[in-house]
Amino acid sequence: MKIYSVFLITTIFVAVVYAKGRIALTVQRVICDIQDPTAIEIELCSVKAINRSTTLMNIIGNYTRPMHSFMINSQLFKKSEIKYRPFLVNVTDDYCDFMSKNKGGAYLKIVWPIIVDYTNMNHPCPYYGYHYIKNLPVDEDKIPAVWPSGLFLLDVLFYEQNGTKINKILLSHVYFEIKQRAIF
Repeated sequence: MKIYSVFLITTIFVAVVYAKGRIALTVQRVICDIQDPTAIEIELCSVKAINRSTTLMNIIGNYTRPMHSFMINSQLFKKSEIKYRPFLVNVTDDYCDFMSKNKGGAYLKIVWPIIVDYTNMNHPCPYYGYHYIKNLPVDEDKIPAVWPSGLFLLDVLFYEQNGTKINKILLSHVYFEIKQRAIF
């Protein structure tokens, strides 16, 4: 029984260590739905295929007025047989607090290292003028390998909040696929 336990623990350890980078994530498309045309103009919202397994995401916009209170709500969906259903993530973070005080939820702390080198939104609020996420590749080593295979949708709502008043700015829909790679 003792040998079986040691074998099981060793197998789990090896699987966890070698799981890093064992998923293949491909962004299939991105859609930007402007909620307030007086606040933002979108110049580009696209996915560029480099090869069969590599895509680059681009969202380029112009904030036409200063954004002093910038909130982000991210919700993940997984596709079932016929439609996308909520899956694991539905979080809201204060982006201004995160950028000015490094104060924010765990979700932004996971996502920020993935996008930091591909955006100019790396300063405290207010946001005004030309901002982008440009040529963002998927670095699978920065994504936890515990995802199931399947088709996913990440909805990201950007909005301002002043007291109880909410002004939706932009809703982006990011469609992607995850496939498992062999561990051994």
